[in-house]
Amino acid sequence: MPRPATTRLPTTRTPPTRTPTNRATTNRATTNRATTNRATTNRIGPPPSAAPQRGAWSVVQAALAELAAITAVLYYLGWIRAAETFRYFGVDVGILGLSSADYVLRSPPTAIPVIIVLNVLTVAAIELYRRVLRDRLATMERRRLSTLLWTATCLTSIAVVVLYLRFADWGSRLGVGLPLLLVVAAGTAAAARSVGRVEARSTDALAGAALLLLAGTGLLWAFTLYGAQTGRQAAQTFSDELPSRPAVTVYSDKLLVLPGATWAEATTTPAVSAYRYRYQGLRFLARTPDGYLLLPERWRRGDAVYLVALGDGIRIDLAGRN
Repeated sequence: MPRPATTRLPTTRTPPTRTPTNRATTNRATTNRATTNRATTNRIGPPPSAAPQRGAWSVVQAALAELAAITAVLYYLGWIRAAETFRYFGVDVGILGLSSADYVLRSPPTAIPVIIVLNVLTVAAIELYRRVLRDRLATMERRRLSTLLWTATCLTSIAVVVLYLRFADWGSRLGVGLPLLLVVAAGTAAAARSVGRVEARSTDALAGAALLLLAGTGLLWAFTLYGAQTGRQAAQTFSDELPSRPAVTVYSDKLLVLPGATWAEATTTPAVSAYRYRYQGLRFLARTPDGYLLLPERWRRGDAVYLVALGDGIRIDLAGRN
């Protein structure tokens, strides 16, 4: 028997349906990813306008710091120079009543060469390291470099101790060489520690502060010796030129004891008839809040310095160079 024919019905494929919920979730994920990218982009570095402002502020900070350091150097060198100058004449600088501005204004002849030399040496050292030493030190073995630096530290430290013990006057006869050796010793020790250090320790800050204090002490020592030397030189020059300094005439209604000055009775001059005695042959040294410091024309170191107080019975005339 023949089989009955069967009819095949066409099959249709139904495409998968996307629910609105899935599409919204995908959109939210894309939006979150874009937001994250924008946030990351915004976090990379400061805005373009912030870099010039920060650079300008760094320049201002560096200028203010250097100005403060220069002012401190001017004041200290001015004080040392004035103290040593008047010590040569046996006068304590404290009786002059000088202010901080007076010390600063008196210091440029002494301080300007120091400031110029320090800045030139600093710039030269930085450029020498950047152009020559940095590449050579990078290729040198770390242990060998540390050994060389510690050797230099030991040698300079021994030289400082030996020379200090040899010259008991704080090395004044050696000039600023001895304190600068102390600065070099502190610098090489700091460099040796930075090269040989493997990991940070709790004592690093304390050791660094000690080395910084040592270097600062050496610089202060050098400033003291240099200022004292220039003060003594200024006093010796003043003493040698004493006869050509401004002459001083003192009129008094009473007899004064001024050894080294020539005096005579001055009652014959109507203009000074109120003053009986006239003293000449004196030179002006300095003004104090209480009067004038005067020297005899032929003053020698160790002689007396006269403090003539101002009052109703005293008159002082200052003349130009003879």
